[in-house]
Amino acid sequence: MSSRHTYYLFMALINIGMGSTVTAYTPYLQSIGLSLGQIALVNAIFWCVVIVAELPTGMFADGKSRAYSLKLGALFYSAGALSYVFASGFWSAALGESLIGIGGAFISGAGTAWIADALSREGKDHELRHVYATESLIQSILLLLGGFVGSAIALVSYRFIWIPFVVTGIL
Repeated sequence: MSSRHTYYLFMALINIGMGSTVTAYTPYLQSIGLSLGQIALVNAIFWCVVIVAELPTGMFADGKSRAYSLKLGALFYSAGALSYVFASGFWSAALGESLIGIGGAFISGAGTAWIADALSREGKDHELRHVYATESLIQSILLLLGGFVGSAIALVSYRFIWIPFVVTGIL
């Protein structure tokens, strides 16, 4: 598989999994007992973790391997989503959100840097803008599709919206 298609597949899996959680995220957190204020605090924790983790995970990606950083990010996403499957209150939700935040920090710059390096090695630097644009389109479509999937899953149980995120992160 070409590096471009590998990149598209990786981002597609991550985004459809994440998208499955977006439509029922707040009702899920309310179903495990969180107030709207606590939901806001869980989100603030997520963003604090992402910001704090950006530098060390970026250094890791640059020093070790961007591909390895992407793999770790996906595993952290899966671990965070899995912990959400079993969450029962504020602290377990904060743990899930923190793990997902670390995963996001591992992936955030490593993906774009990895594909830029891969295309450069293949002598296809001129394709980079097209690849970024295509990935953005794929991301938008699959987040939307994932939202519909998550809505359908939420009709069975809010807790199950995290399962696609666990699976796609592992894949």
